[in-house]
Amino acid sequence: MATSKQTLNTLNARHTGTMDANQASSSIINANIAKVKSLSKFRDSLVQDTLVLIHSHISATGDHTGFNRLIEAMGNGSRVNAVKLWVETFTWCVWDNKTKSFIKDHNKTMPSIELAKAALWTEVDGGEKEYVPFNAENALKSLKAKLSKDAEKGVLDEKALATFSVQVKALVEEAIKSSKQSRLAA
Repeated sequence: MATSKQTLNTLNARHTGTMDANQASSSIINANIAKVKSLSKFRDSLVQDTLVLIHSHISATGDHTGFNRLIEAMGNGSRVNAVKLWVETFTWCVWDNKTKSFIKDHNKTMPSIELAKAALWTEVDGGEKEYVPFNAENALKSLKAKLSKDAEKGVLDEKALATFSVQVKALVEEAIKSSKQSRLAA
């Protein structure tokens, strides 16, 4: 397996000429960023077109399996939850967590294709959420609340307590590390 430096040297060798290594690296990075941007726009448009086509296909045939194939094709790193929300909003399909697929909800009706076309899948859920940095204190409070709720329900067992203990230890270590870094920076 090539190291980062070997990979960078290989990429630079393809793009050098009169450029030095730093210029070549920068050139490659900028070219790749431009490709990512272009491909992202193309992908968003392609997903939207596919959703609308499947919506039309459902209206004509009742077959909704195209949505399941689309979700599978998108992979884990994609915004599949936004697609799921679009499908649930603009079709009679609902996501079934047990089967990890869309199923027909016989109590829902199918909204019009015009509505489906007008709603971009990338905006149905309000867009991607703003990144929130990890906060050990808030995470610890959340774990404590979960533990209290589980205790009230009577569902605490040794395994749950052991898991909680490991999580608390990791959060405390993270909080100490974060605190030390804050003091060093000040």
